Amino acid sequence: MNDIMVFNELISNIDLQELPLKGRTYTWSNMQSQPLLQQLDWFFTSPSWTVLYPNTMVTALSKCISDHTPYPSETTVPKTDIFRFENFWVELPGFIEVVKLFWDIPVRADSQGKIINGKFKNLRRGLKIWSKRLSNLNTLIGNSHEAIDFLDNIEEQRPLFIHEWNFRNIVKNHILKLLHYRNIFWKKRCTMRWVKFGDENTKFFHASATQRYRQNKISHLTLNDGTIITSHQEKAHAFLNFYKGRMGTSEGIQMAINLTELITPLAGLENLSNMPSRQELESIMKAMPIDKAPGPDGFNGMFMKKCWNIIAEDFYKLAREFFGLQSSIQNLNNSFICLIPKKSSPETANDYRPISVQNMSIKFLSKILAERLQAVILDLLHENQYGFIKQRTIQDCLAWTFEFLHQCHQSKKQIVILKIDFEKAFDSVEHSSILAVLKAKGFNETWLKWISDLLTTSSSAVLLNGIPGKNFKCQKGVKQGDPISPLLFVLTADLLQSMINKAHDTGILSKPIPRPDTKFPIIQYADDTLIIMKACQKEIFSLKGILQSFASSTGLRINFHKSCMIPINVPEEKTEILAGTVEIMGTPYPHGMVSCATPFYYCRIHVSTGTFGCNIGSLPFTYLGLPVGTTRPKIIDFVPLIDRVERRLPAITMFLNQGQRLTMVNSVLSSLPTYYMCTLKIPKKVIEHIDRARRHCLWRKSNEVDARSLSLEAWDKVCKPKHRGGLGIINLEFQNCALLMKHLDKFYNKRGLPWVRLLWNAYYKNNPHPRHAMQEKGSFWWRDVFRLIPIFRGLSAIQINTGDSTLVWKDPWTDIIPQFAFPTIFSFAANEDVSIQKFMQNDLDQNFFLPLSAQALQ
Repeated sequence: MNDIMVFNELISNIDLQELPLKGRTYTWSNMQSQPLLQQLDWFFTSPSWTVLYPNTMVTALSKCISDHTPYPSETTVPKTDIFRFENFWVELPGFIEVVKLFWDIPVRADSQGKIINGKFKNLRRGLKIWSKRLSNLNTLIGNSHEAIDFLDNIEEQRPLFIHEWNFRNIVKNHILKLLHYRNIFWKKRCTMRWVKFGDENTKFFHASATQRYRQNKISHLTLNDGTIITSHQEKAHAFLNFYKGRMGTSEGIQMAINLTELITPLAGLENLSNMPSRQELESIMKAMPIDKAPGPDGFNGMFMKKCWNIIAEDFYKLAREFFGLQSSIQNLNNSFICLIPKKSSPETANDYRPISVQNMSIKFLSKILAERLQAVILDLLHENQYGFIKQRTIQDCLAWTFEFLHQCHQSKKQIVILKIDFEKAFDSVEHSSILAVLKAKGFNETWLKWISDLLTTSSSAVLLNGIPGKNFKCQKGVKQGDPISPLLFVLTADLLQSMINKAHDTGILSKPIPRPDTKFPIIQYADDTLIIMKACQKEIFSLKGILQSFASSTGLRINFHKSCMIPINVPEEKTEILAGTVEIMGTPYPHGMVSCATPFYYCRIHVSTGTFGCNIGSLPFTYLGLPVGTTRPKIIDFVPLIDRVERRLPAITMFLNQGQRLTMVNSVLSSLPTYYMCTLKIPKKVIEHIDRARRHCLWRKSNEVDARSLSLEAWDKVCKPKHRGGLGIINLEFQNCALLMKHLDKFYNKRGLPWVRLLWNAYYKNNPHPRHAMQEKGSFWWRDVFRLIPIFRGLSAIQINTGDSTLVWKDPWTDIIPQFAFPTIFSFAANEDVSIQKFMQNDLDQNFFLPLSAQALQ
């Protein structure tokens, strides 16, 4: 690992930027029948080359003679004619007038959806004509520089006349505006959109946007038969067939379960079907983000907010017609599929994640439904479903996982963890299944019609290198990028918990560790699912039947070959049997789960080597991006984090001045470990590696051969607040402690979270106010959090509720701590650790050793 750090630091020191490989994962082979493949070749360029040739790509050729793959470079520029609204337009004079002129052109149509579609079409045409008159920003800036240079030369020969002097000032102010517009243009295309740099730094944003473009450009594509295609037409056709086969065809569902037996309808959901008020629509518009990628209409949230006074009435009419079931949205409900690489060197269509960008009108309607559904979704889901719910966090999901696995390990019982992998989960869930689940949960026909309209009228086109392909109708799946899609997905995925809990209630499955206060241990974050159960072949086989029934009922099929079984206290031989393969031939039992004796399948079984048919894993394993296990993670488990920080320190930071690098250190590099620090205590060695990268970014020299630079001040002083003489750089160790203490707030206030109840019931039933080191119990995660109790109690204020967790003498429940404010009375206390609740219930002789001294009575 040290060699990796040294290499990364060397690359950063000499200001080199990596060019990603396209079309290959490995660059060398020993050319044997059973080859050894490695990546020995790496490609780098300088930031200056990136600015001059922003489209430089490295592509692979075949190994004809050498054992190394040849990689020529190309600098082609793809052309696209799709309309994109530019944020700097809103600051130009005449913009509002142009929008109003073309938006107010009458459009004749039989529905408001078609009218808005026509108005956006007119507006795109008008803004294209208007923007062409603006000329290129670089051309305007160049012309302005020439004008100023001409006047400067005249000034060297004679004093400028007053009108010449005024004209030069006007041109200088004009240049500042043009530079500001160009900065907005490139900042929009830069991934570091959260960074607020103090002045215009177009070179940095341009280089960052170029790096982003190079990483996302698809120059090659490998087909299933191994053929590599490079032409745009062939790649577009391949992607169309791929996603049309995934989302454009529906296999239908065979509902293998009785939803009315599994799901209890929630009362009061009819209120969600009320007609939206004007105030509700206004609040939805105000909450729209301004910097998200535009859909096929080309407009984003910035346009909507700046021009809302012009377009508002048409959107009010659209909402009234849609929610009144009077308008079709088929003309509006199309989207672009943006292809986001899943790994550093994608090769096949399956190596890209499809993210949909929608028209603003559809996003507006979907956002209304999403906000309404979010308000009631807690009552519709099991408590161990955490995905996309505002009141539940991913940290709560991980906290339960760490603690429950520790208790399983300590029980000495034979237990297995099943990490379930769904095949293309968001793209494969069936529309009919979503509607069936919603109906079973108590939604009325009006709500179902709204959701059905959003799902069934949808169409998409793949956006390949900025060029849209042919549209296809989406027959299944939910769009990643649609506001309501995540909520619909988790409602459908939550059905699996209902099925497993029903199987537990009927005796088909049993808990791995018997606890009366916990339900069957299954935890979900959207489609990331863990099932913890006994290492029992019969129960695992029954679970596979449940998963098959779930798949046929929803379209969410489990990829058993990518799923993983992690044993706890299980012999290796038994694990291999449990994680083997099984062929299940038959049909799901049509009447659901009736009793313990009723099987899920009538089937013929051929057992080859085992039961579940999946890979065998070990602790720790990766879940939700973190190493999860029963022991504290090692430094090697944090290598992905260190590598991510190193890669976020590109050579383009040479374009930043000292103040901007300080901003980048705090806003970018310091935020990368935040996700880890919210759950885990980061080892000091890892923090040292991250601090080394942060120091290098802060003190590096620019435009010099030797980019290494000595620190101008000790790091601990640099991390002090500015009012204490430091630069205000975040101290990661302090931040780690502060983020972990958020768990203590939930713990002491006994928030209704599964992990909080798990801890109280397991360790603190007879101790309502734990705080001492000797009371450390539980997993390594909880012990790391528990050690912060003295700091937490010293920083927090106490608000008395029942008083059962607040000590009379030792807690600051008033402006003072009674133990120190009244030491004489405290010396007579019968119980130093009595709570306020118990103190109020006790008699005087139970609280004090009587009689009290005269001094104590005073």
